[in-house]
Amino acid sequence: MPKRRSLLAGIAAGGTVVAAGCLSGGSDIDPATVGAGEGDEDLAPPVLGTGDVGVTVFADFSCPACRVFNEDVKPGLIEQYVETGVIRIVHRDLVLGQFEWSKPVANAAWAVKAADGDDAFWTFIDAMYQRQEEFSHETIETVAEETVGRGEQAREAAEAGTYDERIEADGALYDQLAGQRRAPAVFVDGEAVEIDEIGPAIEAAQ
Repeated sequence: MPKRRSLLAGIAAGGTVVAAGCLSGGSDIDPATVGAGEGDEDLAPPVLGTGDVGVTVFADFSCPACRVFNEDVKPGLIEQYVETGVIRIVHRDLVLGQFEWSKPVANAAWAVKAADGDDAFWTFIDAMYQRQEEFSHETIETVAEETVGRGEQAREAAEAGTYDERIEADGALYDQLAGQRRAPAVFVDGEAVEIDEIGPAIEAAQ
């Protein structure tokens, strides 16, 4: 129990930072299961884990608060809930609009997923978050090559906007669910929750 409580406390503590995150400008839809538009049949949202409880994270890779969530909150969720088979984390793109590299990085991540699947996607974005202040086409290519051997494909998708329609479909899905765009935005079992409510919401959903 002490370890369990400490992990939940860590998730909540991370939320204190993330909740003050990036802003821009009530539904029975569960974004962990619903299709977001054309492309879902062939390129479903990236998923981490196999649990019955869906934890959807709408994120903008250029958003500093999303980086904090990825580095400080997600590891605790993985240790406590993904690795124990309770949840699956579902990524959805949420382009806030004020960051130059949001769509290019998202396009690169989709290209990596299309080539090599979900594990490659998560590996790539973890590395990209660490280089957030250095985003460029060169950074995208370098990180994709070093992490998953897909530098050329990632850069090409970033430059061409290959998956723009797919990315925009996720944003449209969020707009159905909520009002002002805020990232990271988390839904547990279809219900919007604040960062410090994720642990209790997961426990209640089991």
